[in-house]
Amino acid sequence: MNEPNELRSLRAVVARVATAHRVKPYEAIWPLGFELLDDLENFGYHCTPVNSLAFGATGGDGVHLSLLDGPPSPGAIVVTTPTTDIPNSIVAESFAGFLRLGYHGGFGWLEELGYSREDLQAKYAAKPKGLTRAARDLLHEIRTTFNLVPYEDVVAHLAVLERHTARLLLPDQEEWQRSHGV
Repeated sequence: MNEPNELRSLRAVVARVATAHRVKPYEAIWPLGFELLDDLENFGYHCTPVNSLAFGATGGDGVHLSLLDGPPSPGAIVVTTPTTDIPNSIVAESFAGFLRLGYHGGFGWLEELGYSREDLQAKYAAKPKGLTRAARDLLHEIRTTFNLVPYEDVVAHLAVLERHTARLLLPDQEEWQRSHGV
């Protein structure tokens, strides 16, 4: 799978802002809720869709952000939270749609999807306190570079995508356990 153009552009925006603030790209984007991985990779957890490639990780409990390379919705973005009862959530139909999810204050709220679905609209619209100058500038640059508009109702947006989540291609659990010595 090739990286979507928007992901390549995001990498460039992050690098530009990081250089302007004399920080590493990781330090510029991390306060917005995830790190960009250098290469697309399948994380291989028991619940990671087999046809997904992670482009980002939150650093908490194996949570990763992936592109789907095939059914049920090619190009969609899935958040995988391996340690929860709700391990997968398709959150956007495209990378551009994913970027809209960070419009208000970044993407950190997505990590909570596997734990709780309460107050999603408030979590989405919350403006995080204590963002670094680089993170604030990066958020502004992401909004303007990609001409983003916020979701009016992120709960309704996620509900529409939930129908795809049940059709994700997951590893065969017996085979996965055997191959991982579980």
